[in-house]
Amino acid sequence: MFFLSFFGPLLVVEAVVKQPLKQAEGKGTMDELEQLASSRLCGRLHAHLKALVEDSGGTYLCAPRKSYERCVQKVKQEYLGDYSKLLDLERATGLFEQAEDMLRCLQNVRGEHNSSSFLTSSPSSSAISIRVLRCKDRVNKPLPSGYRDILINLCDVESGFVMELQLNFHKIAQIKSQSHRFYELIRIMDLKWAP
Repeated sequence: MFFLSFFGPLLVVEAVVKQPLKQAEGKGTMDELEQLASSRLCGRLHAHLKALVEDSGGTYLCAPRKSYERCVQKVKQEYLGDYSKLLDLERATGLFEQAEDMLRCLQNVRGEHNSSSFLTSSPSSSAISIRVLRCKDRVNKPLPSGYRDILINLCDVESGFVMELQLNFHKIAQIKSQSHRFYELIRIMDLKWAP
């Protein structure tokens, strides 16, 4: 993998897998990962997260499942063939107008209002428990491209399946749709921004 930098060396070879998290044990192939991500499980996860986002005043957007071809490409290029590192097969976005609503959603997802820290269930959705594995604050520390969001990796406690939830503002999401072509170009060229 290559990194492009405007402030340092032009190209730097990077061979380290930077994904510290994994799916449930033994999910090292695409077929095993797709079996884990059953439509029933993912339907329950999306329903649960939709309730958390909407109860916080946001709009929930369920993204289409990442294509098989894109999964294979990403795992090959970024995770040295380890499909258990692929955490965004299922993904969604919560969009907000107000920072207070986004913060309330983040607190609800993290389970700060529940007696069991980092476990959450919503009365508006089917019974399910999720655990926050990672939360990246890219609002205060944006990507080098300037893109901002809060990226959360959530695990269904029962199955061990991990998915991605992004929290963002409506106005940033409008800009994101325009800048996505630039991201695609960087990805196709197998380049990444230097940290």
